[in-house]
Amino acid sequence: MATGNVLGWLNSDDFYLPGILATVSRAFQEHPEMDVLYGDYLWTDSFGKPFQIRREITFSRFVLLHSHVNFVQSSGAFFFRRRIIDDGHFLNVKYNYAMDYEYFLRLASSNYRFQRLPEVLCGLRLHEHSKTGASWAKQFEEQDRARREFLVRAGLMGRICGNRPGLWLLRSLADGRRWVEKAIRGHYFTQFHPATLAQESPAKERSDVVNT
Repeated sequence: MATGNVLGWLNSDDFYLPGILATVSRAFQEHPEMDVLYGDYLWTDSFGKPFQIRREITFSRFVLLHSHVNFVQSSGAFFFRRRIIDDGHFLNVKYNYAMDYEYFLRLASSNYRFQRLPEVLCGLRLHEHSKTGASWAKQFEEQDRARREFLVRAGLMGRICGNRPGLWLLRSLADGRRWVEKAIRGHYFTQFHPATLAQESPAKERSDVVNT
């Protein structure tokens, strides 16, 4: 039903930060080759008070496929061109918790171009009654199922991927790749810093998000 050329995904209890729609629009205008944009985000409590900044890595298909963390955050930090919908890519309703992860795998395998925007775009409310907060195990279980189904479809369930040790090794390598990049960029040193959290707080009046 959306009529715009760029679409966004926002879950019911999450929120955009001030000014990010203009930031996202500008990014798509400056990069016409880009199909999918994702950014950084805040973890907040049920009242929207931030307690952690989640800064992510540049896009990597290998990390997306094998890491235990879905580093492309869907709700609020994920925008994509309408042509992806026009090409017939919709959510797979077989998934209840990892529908976003399966969607990203499908788009990446279809050669759509992902790009990280180094901006804090949104806030995700985490609490005991939220779907994410209450169902981590089910989410990881579905994500692993999507990963295995993708490997089978792609014909990659061979000698290395076709057994549990092989899958574990690839996951360890992907997690290590993500951790190293985040450490080199200093993301782990600022994610809990009180001054940085206050700067990114949605309660602070700003015309745009702060560059990282």
